[in-house]
Amino acid sequence: MGAPSQDRLGCVAQMENRSQKSDILPDRPWTDRGMSVHIPQGGLGTMRQKAAFKGIFVLHHTVLGVVLLFRLTACAPDVATATDDDFVDGVVADSALADSLGLDLADNDGGSDVAEVVTADDSWYIRDTDTDDYVPDLAEGVGDTSFPVIAATEPISAGNFATSGVCKPCHSVGSTSSAMKDSAGRNVSPFDLWQSSMKANSARDPFWRAAVSVEMALFPEKRTIIEEKCTWCHTPMAAYHAKQNALAPPKLTDIGADSAIGQLAADGVSCTLCHGITSEGLGTEESFVGGFHLATGKTLFGQHGDLFVTPMLNQSGFTPQKASHLRSSALCGTCHTLITHALDGEGGESRKPFFEQTSYLEWRNSAYSTETPQPSGVATDCFGCHIPETDEDTNEIVTKVARRPDGGDFPPLKDRDQYGRHLFVGGNTLVVGMIRDNRDKLNPGVPKEAFDATIAAARKQLSEQTASLEWLNVDLSASMLALDVKITNRTGHKLPTGYPSRRVFLRLEVRSPGGKILLSSGETNQHGQILGKSGQPLPSERLLGPALEHGNIISDVDTPPIWETVIADSEGKITFSLLKAAEFLKDNRILPQGWDNGYSGIEDIAPVGVVGDDDFGAGQDVVHYRLPLDEPLPKGTTIGVTAFYQVIKPRQVEELRATVTPETVAFGTAWDKADRAPEQLAAIKYVVD
Repeated sequence: MGAPSQDRLGCVAQMENRSQKSDILPDRPWTDRGMSVHIPQGGLGTMRQKAAFKGIFVLHHTVLGVVLLFRLTACAPDVATATDDDFVDGVVADSALADSLGLDLADNDGGSDVAEVVTADDSWYIRDTDTDDYVPDLAEGVGDTSFPVIAATEPISAGNFATSGVCKPCHSVGSTSSAMKDSAGRNVSPFDLWQSSMKANSARDPFWRAAVSVEMALFPEKRTIIEEKCTWCHTPMAAYHAKQNALAPPKLTDIGADSAIGQLAADGVSCTLCHGITSEGLGTEESFVGGFHLATGKTLFGQHGDLFVTPMLNQSGFTPQKASHLRSSALCGTCHTLITHALDGEGGESRKPFFEQTSYLEWRNSAYSTETPQPSGVATDCFGCHIPETDEDTNEIVTKVARRPDGGDFPPLKDRDQYGRHLFVGGNTLVVGMIRDNRDKLNPGVPKEAFDATIAAARKQLSEQTASLEWLNVDLSASMLALDVKITNRTGHKLPTGYPSRRVFLRLEVRSPGGKILLSSGETNQHGQILGKSGQPLPSERLLGPALEHGNIISDVDTPPIWETVIADSEGKITFSLLKAAEFLKDNRILPQGWDNGYSGIEDIAPVGVVGDDDFGAGQDVVHYRLPLDEPLPKGTTIGVTAFYQVIKPRQVEELRATVTPETVAFGTAWDKADRAPEQLAAIKYVVD
């Protein structure tokens, strides 16, 4: 392999000047390290044409417990200094590759190690599969790998809105007040429960910030439009205030700034936004994608009447008013029905809508809908699960809704029933934990214990109210493990629902009486990646890999059942970019109970890729395991099936990190440190007798 060209060395020198030193590389100039790599003749352009290209290099030593990440965009084509002769089916069994990159090798596990070279768009990187971690401070143009500091939110009022700090003095628990406590004396105040939710931290959400930054990097000419659309529901007060006052839409860099826009943006989905929405247009198509309307002036709505108005008016400047629509699921549906339009290669917008998030529409077509003329016995609105009116012991909450700013009670206030705990509980434990663990930079102004409580509430809901498993058949012949397992959706929408990074999958484990694993499918590693029988992540878990089809009959442990969405661009290629999203290649998410295929508008929310599976239907799916056995299972063998939930597919993180921005680097750093273990939904066991 030849030495780098002079042009190439110039690019490398620029990288050296812009990057921090890394102790995994010898302390010598990049020009001495030999930046040539094994790439087929024709460079990255040829590699992109060969969509299936993936070079696997077996190194006879283990790279230190980190990976080397290169983002070589402008200079990437000059990397090609090898010819096709350097490849034998894409594999080079030689540690020379590591040496040519200047990697300091150390034998950590006593065996061989595998490193991958993967191409994506105009970039390539090398990752040591023993650790799967990144060293993002070597990425071109990116130095600091931590989050940009977001200022804490201050109590301010601006137009129709105020930040939550204005509401806190009366709607958080006071030292000498009995208000906003359940019968056991536990804190159920709106502010204290909301502050650690994803609603409160929607603008600080590092995953959202990374995803938006990638869209802007892919479509820089659409930057303003992207920020305007994405901030409308994640920083709604700032976005609405800007529109009302003919100001520029908020940007990512505005969040937390010392301005009305910056402070309103940093407060996420806050009190005066939801309580300020009127009933106008709710439930109509025009209300979707953030099409809510706000009251004129400073009016806030609540579900209680016979109001003591003066204290709230004096304290905040807002006038409370009773309104039944505040508990309408259609109010939630304004932002939880998100429709996008794909951009073609020329930047033109498709006329065909892509229904990216449809939680509200899914709920409408379920037994849980309260909008039907004759609601079913299980019907409940969004608040029934996400803002429950019962305490942790399922007792109805009856309490006062406010207290005096000095900590005591307002004597004229009376106890209220139908009091909702503002948990906004869902299934997102991972990002809540990231925000908690990076409080020093993200500045949510929330104690660690509050985030811990939000995570605990989410885990309780996931494990008790989300899904169930049931054996339908267990047939243990001498040569075949035949299991039929039913998974039931216990939510009021598809499982999973919302942003298409989420998935549910099954893990099967067969253990001997002594605990040894005899057979398994759906095992994960410390990164949350699903492993195959080789012990390596399945190809579908990796950047540029294929997608697993819907699993009905499972005859191979490397094809575990996964319920998810897979998105394709206008050319039918898998994408994770919403501005490239043209259609679903797969949407086999488990339907809610009461699902009606004759529902008006079914074409917008219909499942995809489940044709021929007669067991896939309203509220359930049945998985048929048909796995060969080498010998009969002995008595005492335990067969276990567990359903797991992940809020972010590990592969999607790889897709984000392939585009290097300060936001993806910061998110990647947080991801590497986070607990990425999937959350358990349900489990069943069978013991061979």
